Amino acid sequence: MKFFPDDVPYISYHCTHKERTSQCFLPNISYAFVEIPKFNKHKEQLKTTEDYWVHFLKEASNETEPPKEAPNDNYLIRTAKIDRSKEIVLKLSELGLPLDIIVNATGLLSLEITKLINQ
Repeated sequence: MKFFPDDVPYISYHCTHKERTSQCFLPNISYAFVEIPKFNKHKEQLKTTEDYWVHFLKEASNETEPPKEAPNDNYLIRTAKIDRSKEIVLKLSELGLPLDIIVNATGLLSLEITKLINQ
């Protein structure tokens, strides 16, 4: 069963917005849909972490353990750390702390902090 049309990739990302105005009130809430039946890569075509894990899920009845060749980039952990860093940066900025203090407190680069504040 296909959930989205064929032109939507097997992994698609979606966010919520107000129907009438298309204004987004929940920018930190988004959804990722993985349509396993659409995934048609063979083992030798796998490149990304997502490729390896979706392949493993699709072939779960034939495989007994996760793929050893999969890149180990800990995507979810990195994403959680970025979200937490953003939360801390915004709070320190709201408190009026100067950029150099925020850099020292977070260990982030000033460019990263500026991007987080301006998002």
